[in-house]
Amino acid sequence: MRRGIYFQLAVTNLVKNRKIYIPYLLTCICSIAMYYMIYFMRLNPELENMRGGVTIRTILGVGSIVIGLFSVIFLVYSNGFLMRQRKKELGLYNILGMEKRHIRRMMLLEMLLTAAMSLGAGILLGILGGKLLFLLLLRLIQAPVQFGFYISGEAILHTFFLFGIIFGVTLLNDLRQIHLVNPIELLQGSKAGEKEPKGKWLMAVIGLVCLVAGYYIAWTTKTPLKAVNVFFVAVLLVMAGTYLLFTSGSIVFLKLLRRKKKFYYQTRHFTSVSGLIYRMKQNAVGLANICILSTGVLLMISTTICLYFGTENSLKSQYPSQINVVFQEIEKGQESQITDTVEQVLESQNMEGKIQYQVNMVNDCILDGDEIQFERQEQAVQMDNIGILYFFTQEEYSRITGEERKPLENGEVLIYETRKSGIKDRCILGGKTYSVQKLESFPFRGILGDIVPSVILVGNDTTCAEIEEAKKMEEGKDINNWECNLWVDLTGDSAQKERLVSREIEKALRALAVQSGFSGDEGLVQVASRQENVQRTWELNGGLLFLGLFLGSLFLLGTVLIIYYKQVSEGYEDRERYEIMQKVGMNKKEVQQSIRSQILMVFFLPLFTAVCHIVVAFQLIRRLMEVFYMSDVWLFAGCTAGTTLVFAVLYVLIYVITARVYYKIVE
Repeated sequence: MRRGIYFQLAVTNLVKNRKIYIPYLLTCICSIAMYYMIYFMRLNPELENMRGGVTIRTILGVGSIVIGLFSVIFLVYSNGFLMRQRKKELGLYNILGMEKRHIRRMMLLEMLLTAAMSLGAGILLGILGGKLLFLLLLRLIQAPVQFGFYISGEAILHTFFLFGIIFGVTLLNDLRQIHLVNPIELLQGSKAGEKEPKGKWLMAVIGLVCLVAGYYIAWTTKTPLKAVNVFFVAVLLVMAGTYLLFTSGSIVFLKLLRRKKKFYYQTRHFTSVSGLIYRMKQNAVGLANICILSTGVLLMISTTICLYFGTENSLKSQYPSQINVVFQEIEKGQESQITDTVEQVLESQNMEGKIQYQVNMVNDCILDGDEIQFERQEQAVQMDNIGILYFFTQEEYSRITGEERKPLENGEVLIYETRKSGIKDRCILGGKTYSVQKLESFPFRGILGDIVPSVILVGNDTTCAEIEEAKKMEEGKDINNWECNLWVDLTGDSAQKERLVSREIEKALRALAVQSGFSGDEGLVQVASRQENVQRTWELNGGLLFLGLFLGSLFLLGTVLIIYYKQVSEGYEDRERYEIMQKVGMNKKEVQQSIRSQILMVFFLPLFTAVCHIVVAFQLIRRLMEVFYMSDVWLFAGCTAGTTLVFAVLYVLIYVITARVYYKIVE
């Protein structure tokens, strides 16, 4: 053939098929730009000199992996749609005299043109937008803005390498399909799947069981630790259930509708239901993808927005005071030496502040009904049953609360629970049964109270000695079981020197820990300054918000493209059928009603299902948020509702735009 004819054909084909190629090119360009930008930010040398740069690099590294995987899967999926739409055209070329080697050469040039345009525009867009996004990231993490322009050659090479492989794999897959089929199959390729699919009841039932199981896990999870343990199991079950119900359950459901004669034998229902049955095999996977991507967008954006705007509350939960001290393995009475040491540090630094403290025993435990067991390392336990036991003497309880109670008898305890368990009027601890009086409230300041169920016990000195002895026997070693939790709030100008005071207190208490009478292990002293951790928390939550918005935008882009391709493919498949409907007597209005009925039934099913997933997952995600010390339910509910509302509006806009494309093709 004449030299240059392949290039002309390749250009002509891209222009002629622009209705399906332009969205694909835009998706490639955006995916390339987003991958370059996040990789560029990860390698940005400005992070090296930034406090918390390691945290940000880790978050961006996770994002680059997710974007890379998504790009591989999604671009291969999109290219499959393009090939399916073009099989008839390629078959016609073959019948008119072009050999398969000529078609392969033409397709190679098409892919090279697509790759060159995508990589060129994507890298350029990434370079221009990378700095803007980096400035946005700095703003979100409340870091000082640094001006300057930087282009990462390594990021460009990585981007070229990854997307070069993607384009190469898609090309090889396309060439494989051309090689394996004959011209007649190519001509009929766009009509593959016309045979009515069978109603696979077994797969539909399995899908329903998976979905119900995932929903049950999400709805019944009550503790943050259990939520962490079962989250991915629930996600996998819901995803499997979604795909099976869309691919098999939908066909079963449509066939059940067909049996309802009053519903089915109406003009708009008859055409839409019968059309959906014949094409659900290929549509169902796309609908399931839309549903899963929509759910991912809603979850990522709502949770990261909630974490970001709840940062102040999170800091207060983690660090109730400016300076927070835990001194472990002390004896009763040694708390006075600890408080005296802290007061001496404040005096030496000419600082003023309020000091509060509590002394208690603490131990991991297993909550089993009315029995509290000391946890052993070799013991296998369920996450639902793990808790923390805090024990206070009645004298300490009176000092903390200012409440004078009747002295407790031997075998009698007061109990307060941060989460309700099975303890009622008695409890078993260390093999002994104690009579229980429930407390309605307690000024408890344990930092794990929101994450792990905590049980606070108050008893007299005899009960205290019994529990301490039982704990030593259970652990098989003789150690001091008491710890002192101390909180310092500086006043006036002293608050500006919080970090300095915190370090001096830590130094003094570590020196005290190695003195005679104490444990001798300075590692048992932990001092945390709220001011030191403010920036770290903003970096984490701001980085997560940035990643959530970034990945949410990418997933939204994927959702839009799948919807668009679905509408285009359905339009081409429906055009001939609706021409036949008009020829056999249906007027244009009836045809339009049939189209509208079909689109509304199918188009909004993924959105409805995604909202159902979010509603059921709310309980599970709320528990996961508590791991980040985010316990404001109303803030999370507001962020979730707001995100869902905005997404629903965008979804409707996408429907309006793509429905016009569909109508133009059909009409």
